[in-house]
Amino acid sequence: MKNFLTTYLLLIISLSGFLIFSNNVLANDEIETIISTTRIAICGNNIKEPGEQCDGPDLSGATCQTLGYYSGTLGCTPACTYDTSLCTSAPPPSSGGGGGSQVSPTLGISFSGLAYPESKVILLKDAQIKTTTIADKDANFSINVSDISRGDYTFSIYAEDNQMIRSVLLTYSRKITDRAIRIDNIFIPPSLAVDKEQVRQGNDIAVFGQSTPNSEITITISGQGKEITKKTNSDKNGNYHLTFNTQELAMGEYLARANSFYKEQTSTFSKSMRFIVGTQDILAELPRGLIGDLNNDGRVNLIDFSIMAFWYRKPNPPAHVDLNNDGRVDLVDFSIMMFHWTG
Repeated sequence: MKNFLTTYLLLIISLSGFLIFSNNVLANDEIETIISTTRIAICGNNIKEPGEQCDGPDLSGATCQTLGYYSGTLGCTPACTYDTSLCTSAPPPSSGGGGGSQVSPTLGISFSGLAYPESKVILLKDAQIKTTTIADKDANFSINVSDISRGDYTFSIYAEDNQMIRSVLLTYSRKITDRAIRIDNIFIPPSLAVDKEQVRQGNDIAVFGQSTPNSEITITISGQGKEITKKTNSDKNGNYHLTFNTQELAMGEYLARANSFYKEQTSTFSKSMRFIVGTQDILAELPRGLIGDLNNDGRVNLIDFSIMAFWYRKPNPPAHVDLNNDGRVDLVDFSIMMFHWTG
């Protein structure tokens, strides 16, 4: 743990140094603000935080497939790094029989799987929107990309539900060569929202969202040294809604997240939504995207900082990276990101 904290603090120093030496314009009090808003990660609290690949069951959308494996079950080690021991590599291509015609290799990549019924599915290539599609009424979607050159790429995919709430981002790094690549059996985790950002202890709170139709939804509530699970089902349109009483929860901060079980497939966890059990009810707004959350994981942290740093002073930055929409990424955009920093 000591080595981890040392490494993490060095990253924070690097973050501040990047801003200082880029333009020499930040004042000391601004630097202190940046550092003070950053949280120290704790391995073993079942919440993935900056500097961790995972933490217990929280894989932040990662799967064996997103790490380049063919199939399998991804786990997390006690050191908060990926456990790929149950991941399997793709089987070798079968050799064809004699005498048949040979199919020429095709350049490109395709994605297919499950999202939400008639939802918008967005594909990013190297942090820029490449294309979108609409899932069918059974939540199936398929995206084909053929206009692409050979090279290494990072593809990311997410869905927007019928209330424009975004799913967690699933990421796949692939090398495009002279053969077509297929990434199948994608299962986008449920969208998730809560109706209150603070709930008076003993009052009800609602957790809701969208997933595949007629699925079993497991909602996990964790906080204050306690974890409870609740189950419900999505309807034919993929919508789910669970209301429960908070009398069993001590006062304090909690995280809610959900995953879905559908036709022998289990999704990874959704984004985590925070709420507080306190002394009054405060209604929550729908989570339609956090400013500065460039990789759409529900947090603004060093991962988002690195994405923005990549586009610093480069021409034609993606619209979601250019936070003040002035056509360039500069210190103003970093300042906006720091204001919304969650760690």
